[in-house]
Amino acid sequence: MSRKQWTRGFMLVSAAAAALSGMTDHWTGSARVAKAQSAAPSPTKSSPIAITSDNRFVWSVNPDNNSVSVFNVANGLNQKVVEIPVGTEPWGVAIKPDNTKVYVTNMASGTVSVIDAATWQVVKTIEVGTEPFGCALTPDGDRLYVANHSSGDVSVINTRNDQVVRTIEDVGAKPHGVAITADGSKVYVTQFLALKPANDPRPLTRSEGADNGREGRVTVIDTQTNSVIRTVVLNPLANVGNAFQSLGNTLARRPLVPGVLEISGAFPTCWNRS
Repeated sequence: MSRKQWTRGFMLVSAAAAALSGMTDHWTGSARVAKAQSAAPSPTKSSPIAITSDNRFVWSVNPDNNSVSVFNVANGLNQKVVEIPVGTEPWGVAIKPDNTKVYVTNMASGTVSVIDAATWQVVKTIEVGTEPFGCALTPDGDRLYVANHSSGDVSVINTRNDQVVRTIEDVGAKPHGVAITADGSKVYVTQFLALKPANDPRPLTRSEGADNGREGRVTVIDTQTNSVIRTVVLNPLANVGNAFQSLGNTLARRPLVPGVLEISGAFPTCWNRS
């Protein structure tokens, strides 16, 4: 499946987009900025779509044509305002809490575009790792964490000067999605594919394809040291509410019995966008 197909369904946004008149103070008015800064911090996460803290504008990436669309959704207007060219295959977007800047990961370009939200112009392009995918800002907006899918690391960007201040290695295979706690102390990074457990004694001919043949993994980063502090294992599930059923079991050498369904388990894989 291509990267573009991954998110076609996900990227259907009902907000139809919109032309605003009088853009001079469209979003950085002092009252709105003060309100955004005074709000209690909330956890953040990577996403291909984001809304400003004042609930006025929605930003959505367009990987098919290398752009970002901005929609005015205030008071149910739901109109497209502008489409901004960025790098090749944009996949993640993050908005600073004060709504002054927007960050977009460009997967094929290996860059992050920095957009001035007052002018809707790309003001800087930051080189990061290979195939940057998910990105999330700390709740205070001071740092952006970018998961570099194919170089297996995470870039840390200082949003005051928009420079990479650290590259965190050993974050696991294919880092993908990013989430940050409300207090900004920890970053969670999903690993794209489930992996064979280290202590599984079975040969691949017996484990590969089995319901419990793999496990999901999430890397935990301490933001004080910008280092990996642990890996959370997402264990396989023997049963998921009878949701998965099969006729027979090839690995267990149980033949198909007409009319008899076997309950099947599942292992987690973190391939989704969030």
